[in-house]
Amino acid sequence: MSTEEPEMELITEIQEEKFRKHFKKGENDANLQEQKDEVSALQSFYEGEDIDRLTVLSAPDDEGQGVFFLQTLISVQEQDSPITMDILVPADIRESEEPENARAVTPPLPACGVNFSRSNSGQKWIGSMKIDHLSPLTLQISLPPSYPSQDAPVFTLSSNWLSSVQLSALCRQLDRLWEENSNMIILFTWIDWLENNILSFLGIKDSILMIPFDDDENRDPRALPESDDFGHNIISILQFNERQIEFNFCSNDQDCDVCFDRLPGTHFFRVGKCGHHYCRACMTEYCEIHVKEGTVEELKCPDRECDITLPPYIIQSVLPSGAFDRWERLMLQKTLTSMSDVVWCPRCNEPVIKEIEDNLNLAHCINCFYSFCTECNESWHQSKPCETDEDKLQQLEKKGGAQNASAQKKFEELRKKIQEEIENRKLLQSRTRKCPKCKITIEKIAGCNKMTCRCGQSFCWACCVAISGYDHFKSCSLMAPLAPAPGERGTQRMPADGALWIEVNLQINPDARSKLIACPMCKQNNMKNGTNNHMKCWNCKTNFCFLCKTRITGMITTHFIGASQCKQHS
Repeated sequence: MSTEEPEMELITEIQEEKFRKHFKKGENDANLQEQKDEVSALQSFYEGEDIDRLTVLSAPDDEGQGVFFLQTLISVQEQDSPITMDILVPADIRESEEPENARAVTPPLPACGVNFSRSNSGQKWIGSMKIDHLSPLTLQISLPPSYPSQDAPVFTLSSNWLSSVQLSALCRQLDRLWEENSNMIILFTWIDWLENNILSFLGIKDSILMIPFDDDENRDPRALPESDDFGHNIISILQFNERQIEFNFCSNDQDCDVCFDRLPGTHFFRVGKCGHHYCRACMTEYCEIHVKEGTVEELKCPDRECDITLPPYIIQSVLPSGAFDRWERLMLQKTLTSMSDVVWCPRCNEPVIKEIEDNLNLAHCINCFYSFCTECNESWHQSKPCETDEDKLQQLEKKGGAQNASAQKKFEELRKKIQEEIENRKLLQSRTRKCPKCKITIEKIAGCNKMTCRCGQSFCWACCVAISGYDHFKSCSLMAPLAPAPGERGTQRMPADGALWIEVNLQINPDARSKLIACPMCKQNNMKNGTNNHMKCWNCKTNFCFLCKTRITGMITTHFIGASQCKQHS
């Protein structure tokens, strides 16, 4: 009996071990089924979202081998107003004996598009940006075989705008949620809590302090940065914000500020940071007109208060290939013309960079190998003064008459040509000026002596001085008449009656400038007469309101007694 008892005890232990293994396998099978049901429910819940909210990176096979490994993007609850994101970057401290050289003077992260300034202490760089839509957090989850009956999911939480302290606090909160709901499926509870409580839990209202991720010993190991590159994180935040703004814009109907039609957002172009938007039809017509007339430098946001240049991708989208090629050619030409060190070859009309020494007045064309004087466009004459048209005519007449009729005819034709050039140059000098900023030639047709170039620079016609406003004309004449062209016997082109009436009123009463308003259609200045807020443009005859500056269509009185709340007389 003594020899059989140990054998029986050994058999009992083996049976108990088999039972425990069998029980564990059955429990894991139940867990696996619950995991499959939970993941399937999450997939159906997030199906059709604008972004891939839930991604199954791996799953158990048919034999139950392997584990579920999931990645979910946690969208932050939208706020009523933009959040200010203040960025704090430590200055680059360098070892140096000189205090003034102890810190770098170059702002950090130049590629992210945020303007940084030094802190008062000089120890940090400070930047700021407005964010309408915060980028989502990334929650990666691994489901062990013992979940949910015994163990919690294994997870990591990462963000490109939260600090290590904030992420660690969120990780600990997820642990508390598991403890409150132990032995139950928890994934949806975690995701739902994060989406709706991140900002309130962390005490974030209208501003966030963004600092480089601090990998200190108190950090929860499950709290991770989205990227170790701080500049990359800032760029990712800005890119997500812009994509979400564009998505929301295209998902709703919008009003065109030109034709006032209401269309789906996908039919519009958003100009840029200004936020102004216009329908495709209006933008197409706007671009075609400027390209046809050659005023490509005026292709800016159609809003009269905005000075943002239209992005090339909009122009390319609305113009046919031929018109877009013309736009590119004109833009290149006007850009080169505005450059002080670029001139045009008089032979092949190609752009040429003139020599650095201004006193040489020399340019050498690498296309046709012509060296010419940048002042008179003739062959280069080193150290010799430029020959004027009058000099050419005088030299021609010194040669005297020709010996035969054919030579005499050529002589007269050449003299006539030179005389015409002299007259044309005098006409141009009397009727045109060069913009002091971009050097483009401008002709005055009518109006006062305050000129505004297409490049935006204002200047005085009489003295060609760059100005702003009208203070310059306290010492310079505002209303000098145009000089008559040769052969015109004193005739001159007069301004339109509406423009002339405005100029006369301003001369009599300069304070009447407060009554000026630009027509919303043709942008010509109009002046309010009396108390009536109903304006009719003298140039294009458009009806509009002086108070709200909008075009009036239909019955005039309807605008003033309707929802606009504008008074007709004030």
